[in-house]
Amino acid sequence: MRIGIAAVTVLTCIVGMQAAPLFAAPLIYKDVERRIRAGEFDNAESLLNAYLSSSDKDVTALSMLGRLYQDTGNKKKAAQFLKKAVKIDPGYPPAHFFLGKNYYKEMKDDEAVSEFAVFRSRMEQMSSLDEEEKAFYIDALDEISEIYFNLKMFDDFYAVNQRILEISPKDQAAVYNMGVYYYLCARNNSKAYQLFNKVIALAPDSDLAKKATYTIEFMRANPDPRMAPDLDFIDKL
Repeated sequence: MRIGIAAVTVLTCIVGMQAAPLFAAPLIYKDVERRIRAGEFDNAESLLNAYLSSSDKDVTALSMLGRLYQDTGNKKKAAQFLKKAVKIDPGYPPAHFFLGKNYYKEMKDDEAVSEFAVFRSRMEQMSSLDEEEKAFYIDALDEISEIYFNLKMFDDFYAVNQRILEISPKDQAAVYNMGVYYYLCARNNSKAYQLFNKVIALAPDSDLAKKATYTIEFMRANPDPRMAPDLDFIDKL
């Protein structure tokens, strides 16, 4: 998972149709981001609530507040604000992504998958993305792929990581995930070896390279593709 609570800018990089004008609202966004980075969650919440009292259709601010509640454990309030953002502007992708995450945390898997599908569709409809938007898109897809894997939605797991690699061919996490797919799902050890070795080559000293090395060692100890993979090794990743 690559999206942390400090990365509030992922919500502000794609401005919703119903958000305040681009050059009017960012001041509050930046202040909220600064306070969250400092761990001042109560102050950030107060700022957003005060701002929304007079700008209650700003889907960026609504999503920021929903995200704040989500990451501080208040799933009920998170759902309230994220659903409102989606209702006001169904075309604003981040609200769908974070609402999907919230549904997943509430163990509402079907609803989560539905929101992720909308998020993916909305992002595909965007004609162009700047570097910040691409970074958000990739990070979001990475989190979605993890959820797809947990739900055993392996075709979607593959598709999402393939999409990441279309955007960023050297994305190490996506290369690793594709290796996992070919080993555990497609049972194609040759392709899995190739991908795990690419993970190592991309950044030899990284944690993912260590995971890839471990996985290769596990595969060598269990070379028969007809044997059901032992998923216990994932606990060590």
